[in-house]
Amino acid sequence: MKKWVIIAGLTAMLTGCGGKDATSPVTPPNPGRFEVKVLTFNIYNGGATLNGDYDMDKIAAVISKEDPDLVALQEVDFLTSRSGLKDVATELGLRTGLVPMFGLSYLYDGGGYGTAILSKHTLLGSKVIPLDDPGEEEPAAALMVTLRFSPTDTLTMVTVQLSEEETRRNRQIERLNARLRGITHPLVLAGDLNALPESSSLELLKKEWTPIYEEGKIRPTFPASQPDKKLDYILFRPADKWSALFRMTLTEPEISDHCAYFGILGLQ
Repeated sequence: MKKWVIIAGLTAMLTGCGGKDATSPVTPPNPGRFEVKVLTFNIYNGGATLNGDYDMDKIAAVISKEDPDLVALQEVDFLTSRSGLKDVATELGLRTGLVPMFGLSYLYDGGGYGTAILSKHTLLGSKVIPLDDPGEEEPAAALMVTLRFSPTDTLTMVTVQLSEEETRRNRQIERLNARLRGITHPLVLAGDLNALPESSSLELLKKEWTPIYEEGKIRPTFPASQPDKKLDYILFRPADKWSALFRMTLTEPEISDHCAYFGILGLQ
């Protein structure tokens, strides 16, 4: 990767939900030893784009615009009939030059459906964490990867797409938190949480995670054409290891019904 280079500039406001959460980057007094660029993107129906063409080049172009270090993807197909038997995570990894990892949530359409993570670093390990009871329809699962980005620093990235139903979503959050509590090194959680900032789900998450958005400067991420709801988030823990340096929503109107959400984090 371009190792932790301080950014001089970022892509300007984009169509639809383009633009920053604040009028300028927010840099705390201690920005951190490293800068980590994170992007989360719900890519729509397994990677179909809004035209239904499964054009991996279009999706890869959106991902690559801000040169992220870590990418969390939701609604990812693996060898499904509807995608033309594409391994979407691997194809996007090849096009972006990032290391791909797919996490299966459930079998679907002759293949699989789930989430994925793309990384500039070689992955040390991965795990899929089931978040629903056996037999639940369209069960959710979190994908967790661990990577080493310096001789002494380890980072864990988690991505998830949570339920639209609040009670079920809160149960998923409790199960995810329980599975991750034993991890003491820095973590990033990113994905489509299907929850508004004022929801009980965000309050539950904020007991253990810090979202990168600023109160009063929260930009919506859905629907991409005229966004009026924030559903997509980047969060971190522990709070004393991270600083939120920059946030931005971005999209191309033909790619997904969600805006991509991008952040720069400072790691102490």
